[in-house]
Amino acid sequence: ETFTLEEEQKLVDFAAQVALPGFYGYLQNRPAYRMFNLVDQFCTMSSEVQGKRILYQNVKGVVGRALACEKVNLYLVDVMRQELVLDMATDSWDELDYLEKQLKSLTTRSRLPVGHHNYLDPDTKHKMESNFNLRLSMTKQYQVKLAGSVYRFPFGKGIAGKVAETGGFFSTADASKDQLLECERTSILAHPTKTMLCHCAYNSTGDMVGVIQAVNKQYGVFTQEDEFLLERLSGQAGVMLHHHAALTRLDKSSRARFQLCEYAVRVLSCTDEIRIINLVAEHGTQLIDTRKCSLWVHDADRKSMWSIDERKEIKSIPIRELATTVIGRTAISCETQIQGLDEETGNETGDDGQNAATENEASKNEGDIASGLMVETAFRSGMLGQPVLGKKQIGELLGVIECVSKRGGVFDEEDKYVMELFSTITSSAMENIRGMAQKDVDVKTTPAPVSSPGAPRGRRVSRTDAE
Repeated sequence: ETFTLEEEQKLVDFAAQVALPGFYGYLQNRPAYRMFNLVDQFCTMSSEVQGKRILYQNVKGVVGRALACEKVNLYLVDVMRQELVLDMATDSWDELDYLEKQLKSLTTRSRLPVGHHNYLDPDTKHKMESNFNLRLSMTKQYQVKLAGSVYRFPFGKGIAGKVAETGGFFSTADASKDQLLECERTSILAHPTKTMLCHCAYNSTGDMVGVIQAVNKQYGVFTQEDEFLLERLSGQAGVMLHHHAALTRLDKSSRARFQLCEYAVRVLSCTDEIRIINLVAEHGTQLIDTRKCSLWVHDADRKSMWSIDERKEIKSIPIRELATTVIGRTAISCETQIQGLDEETGNETGDDGQNAATENEASKNEGDIASGLMVETAFRSGMLGQPVLGKKQIGELLGVIECVSKRGGVFDEEDKYVMELFSTITSSAMENIRGMAQKDVDVKTTPAPVSSPGAPRGRRVSRTDAE
């Protein structure tokens, strides 16, 4: 049979009045539908009870599922230095998630009935499973190795840097034509970057707190709908990141006050400076999370600085030989000094004394052929020198506290404030010890009073006379 003209007209009317309006309405409201489906996932970004790792994983996971992309890069903004910061350990979470999902899918496919188009025979499953397990193991080792390491670069460098500089967004269907940073060139397991969507994340007051970068749309290219969705997700993520940063600062401040109180109780009871040096090394690393903290005591008579080395031996160095180091510069200027550290040579690099830290151009490339990873890491380490000044004699240099390589970042104003309090407590302890030592010297060197032969002798006062 053939369709009649009446049936054809009914089909035309259905398409015009029902199908096309419904389809266009769906296209128009699809972003809202997708946002509605993500409402339940927004609560996973909450940072009140979650740590940094969980928060970052949830933000990256929600954005990755919403945009259907291979990888999500999350950069934090350092406003004071106009830089973006990428946590290298969190950057490898995408690879871990991908490999774990692939392993689960292998098990699922092997359980399908024989003849199914996704069925996986046992031999093929074993080979692929061994390969994924090897990559997963190497990726986990790589992540542990990069724990506490960050990649820093200034605004205007790379796609993320340009977005941070302009404060807008960026979308491209062919990222190979753009100038990408090493961390932007590849997606998961060294897949080359093809498509990219990047947007700034702002907090509730309108301050930029991060940049979210979606890499490689799984099907096709990023659309205007994806841009709209990322804009909404960036706003939510920005609020959560800002809230987490505020809680982190509060927690850090609380822990610092507790540790300072504990340090004060222990150090003010010391009777020698060697014990103070040991306590500074123990508590200083915990206060601002540095890899090493040392107290160098100033010897004014010999014009040198001395401390205890790793072999528990006293090491004394003239100040003139330390003039180019952070210890010497701090001792000479009696002001807080922050100095860069060359990652390749381990030597200190000078700055102008004004900036908080010099830009470290040294980078360290580490490849993992087995896991297919090739990531550039540029660590921004440094050294902080805090003078220990006396209170009894204003401006008297008692020593210098040296902090080496802050874990996962650079020294900031909060660290300088904590170290000022730390040095003040140390100064009081050192002055107490020197004051007690000076009293002992005075007692030993002061002669006992001797009465002259012609002087009248005192009369013993009896209890009766006293009454």
